[in-house]
Amino acid sequence: MPRSPFRNVLIIKRAEILGAGDTLARIERARAQYGLSIRSICDAAGVSMTAYYQWRAGRGIMPETQAAVRSAIRQLTKRAQSQPEAEK
Repeated sequence: MPRSPFRNVLIIKRAEILGAGDTLARIERARAQYGLSIRSICDAAGVSMTAYYQWRAGRGIMPETQAAVRSAIRQLTKRAQSQPEAEK
């Protein structure tokens, strides 16, 4: 790992940043199918709404963030699927 003259600095290579296309498609699909809001997805994933809008503008996404967003979508869709059953 390269050393930095600064302390507690994470050095990121450009190759580690992924395109956000697949993640955005999942977010939009979950929003349309289950009526989830951008805020609820971002809050569950631990990312800001600013990050979401930066992804929409074409900026990349880190693999850890992508995994967190996918996990949050899974949790929220499971919760949304089980909610109508509980109301019956």
